[in-house]
Amino acid sequence: MPENLPRSRYKIPVSLRLNYFIADHFALRLFYRYYFDDFDLKAHTISSELPIKLSSALTIYPMYRFYTQTQSKYFAPFGEHPLDENFLPLNEFYTSDYDLSTFTNKKFGGGLRISPVYGLKHWAVYKNYGITFKSIDLRYAHYNRSDGLKANSYGIDFGFVF
Repeated sequence: MPENLPRSRYKIPVSLRLNYFIADHFALRLFYRYYFDDFDLKAHTISSELPIKLSSALTIYPMYRFYTQTQSKYFAPFGEHPLDENFLPLNEFYTSDYDLSTFTNKKFGGGLRISPVYGLKHWAVYKNYGITFKSIDLRYAHYNRSDGLKANSYGIDFGFVF
């Protein structure tokens, strides 16, 4: 039985971000978000990051994120939606997509940023126009969801100034 969901959905996120400088080489970045929508899904996200500046060009940052949500009013596990005598769904809208179920997840990891004061390299693209390669970020995170989904994420980010 395929899912049938409303064609529109109102999503309301409300968030707060707080950055606190602990000392010259430490900063604490905190984030909180409350989310709700007209599918009756409600969620909370809390995350923190602690950048540690080892030198003017080198920063490491451990991070942690916790997320929890309640299930949508349209969700039921596969095969558990109420059916009529002809085996057709009794409810107009229904889904078995576990992204709309109740779950929690935890994500933790860290990163490394290399960003020399004057950039890494300067290339002349046109006679009077150049691009400065400002920084490179390497990032790793491990994701663990309460329904058994686990993943690892690796990222690389290049920063440029035009």
